[in-house]
Amino acid sequence: MLSEEDYAKVAKEALHQYPIIWEKLVYLGKSDNVTFQVQANNVNQKFLIKIHISTISIQSKGNIASELIWLEALVKDTNLVVPVPVRDLQGDLVTEILTDLRENTIMVTIHHWIHGSVLQREPTSNENLALLMAAHLIN
Repeated sequence: MLSEEDYAKVAKEALHQYPIIWEKLVYLGKSDNVTFQVQANNVNQKFLIKIHISTISIQSKGNIASELIWLEALVKDTNLVVPVPVRDLQGDLVTEILTDLRENTIMVTIHHWIHGSVLQREPTSNENLALLMAAHLIN
């Protein structure tokens, strides 16, 4: 099992493959992915880096890329606020990192940061994803 420091090394290696000048990584947590906030040298610019660690077979590079293509389409065709993916220097949505920390390559994706706040309680029955998204679009 990799440590937070190991994942930070993977994130830093991945960032070399993106057109991002970054200053700081902030560890956010681990679930199906390990996530970090990337703070760029421009204080108003932040990103979310995902290190895809799920062992579920559907987490292939193709499946991850298809989700990101869908996000790109949502940005292009709607007014929804979604985490816009960032393409790497080769134009790819998913970056494969070779590391001596694991036998296989590690897949990494980066998204533009969405500013917001975490709901500090359980949503009420009237609050669902569509209502929350609509409220965010109006504000």
